[in-house]
Amino acid sequence: MRFIQIRLGSALRCIRRNVSRVQSPYGIAGPRGVEPRVVKTLHDGFKKALDDPEHLKVLDQLDQEPWYQSSEDYARETLQKERALIERLGLLAK
Repeated sequence: MRFIQIRLGSALRCIRRNVSRVQSPYGIAGPRGVEPRVVKTLHDGFKKALDDPEHLKVLDQLDQEPWYQSSEDYARETLQKERALIERLGLLAK
């Protein structure tokens, strides 16, 4: 097993040299009507965590770039990309 891990690690290092870093977006959502001050508090806390050196270190280990979006941008983009799934699940606000 150790031999495979070493070979796999070497192969991944070679692949990493030829592939650009990736983004893997993630975010949170809340119910409609959350008070703006609560949204701001959550936003500010998550933004601070995103910029935390330990988080950036983990992203670097995973060959990922930090990718920040405002609450409005994230909601709009997610709805556009995931609208069919959201509708199928009955989660789209009417």
